[in-house]
Amino acid sequence: MKKVMVFFLLLLVACMGFAEDKSLKVTLEIDDISEYFFSDTPFTDLTSVPDPITSKDLGEITEFPTAQENAPSASFWASAKTNSATPLTMEIYGTALTRKTAENTYTSETLPLILSIDTEDNSLNSSSQTDSVEFKDACTGPTRGELTCSPLNLTENASAENAPGTAEPGTRPLTWKLKIAPKVTDVAIPTAGSYESYIWLVVES
Repeated sequence: MKKVMVFFLLLLVACMGFAEDKSLKVTLEIDDISEYFFSDTPFTDLTSVPDPITSKDLGEITEFPTAQENAPSASFWASAKTNSATPLTMEIYGTALTRKTAENTYTSETLPLILSIDTEDNSLNSSSQTDSVEFKDACTGPTRGELTCSPLNLTENASAENAPGTAEPGTRPLTWKLKIAPKVTDVAIPTAGSYESYIWLVVES
């Protein structure tokens, strides 16, 4: 009887030695989300998305200022909703303020447009960058063509010292407060009339 029990135990061990696991690989692909826009308010909460804006009025100059701090200005926000695995970079291109004579009809007379990161609410900005750019290309309409001026680069969690950014996990809101103003120092007083500029927000992940 003991020999029989030993035989069955050996047989069981042998059978266990021949056991083989069967695996099933499960895969899933998550698409890259990239939604971006300009707005009058910051985008800091995924449950509360600001209304996008498509225009900004700098008002009217009745007496041309001689100091840049006296130039008319306006602030707004550039924002993105993303789940990118790498730091999201936003590039903002633009044109100079260009005198127009009719709808989509422009002269060659320009006034440079200064675009800068507004650090007044820096705690809300998605990086600690402090850059600014000056757009000098004449405006030709709402379609972005070939531009010679460099864009303003905004990179998620980048530092003011141009250190590379870092990506937060999951889906997240990104936002930067920006300021625009015409350049009024070291420029000739421009011809009276209506001036128009376009800026474009381009997102790369």
